[in-house]
Amino acid sequence: MPRSVALLSAVCLGFSGLCAAQDGFAYDPKLAVTVTAANAQSVLVPGPKVQTDLDEAFRYDYVATNQVSPDGKATVVHYLGSAYKYWNAAVFLVDANGHLSELKDSVVRRVFWSGDSRYLVGIGDNTVRVWNLSGGLRKVSFGNINASAFSGSTLCIETTDDHAIGGDSDVSRVVELYTVPALRKIISSPATQVLGCRTASPASP
Repeated sequence: MPRSVALLSAVCLGFSGLCAAQDGFAYDPKLAVTVTAANAQSVLVPGPKVQTDLDEAFRYDYVATNQVSPDGKATVVHYLGSAYKYWNAAVFLVDANGHLSELKDSVVRRVFWSGDSRYLVGIGDNTVRVWNLSGGLRKVSFGNINASAFSGSTLCIETTDDHAIGGDSDVSRVVELYTVPALRKIISSPATQVLGCRTASPASP
């Protein structure tokens, strides 16, 4: 765990309230979770910084989900929460040595591991992010993402063009397959020709 994160987390957990923050955001100890790394080290994940002026109902609407990589060496912790008409998220990575990092630009609704455990795929409302385990990021913009699925190294995205919202959704929806990590398109079909990402995605190799 980076020293700065470890010290901040220790200070936060030593008090019942929020950590003080000058910018209106702070770590909330009630959002912290503990992950056991591959080396058996216990790692404290402090959770995302939250707005201190929002009520507790929003702060605790965050849900943390853990996903261990297919090779069992790393764990990703995905926080997802919402307030009013807005939503927010954060993704933390614990590697095999117990090192903790927050992934850059990680406001996503879903997270997938690649089959070889080398990449993480994040799905937002209209963007796809691919991170390597060193934190490097590839980001691609899409239309409105309605559905997604991931298998092996193939990502399925079902999108709707902005101008078609409110129109004939059967005509406007498109299902596309992309390779990971390059995000190179390999198939594109109108959604009327397939049943969606669940059936369009190939089986894991």
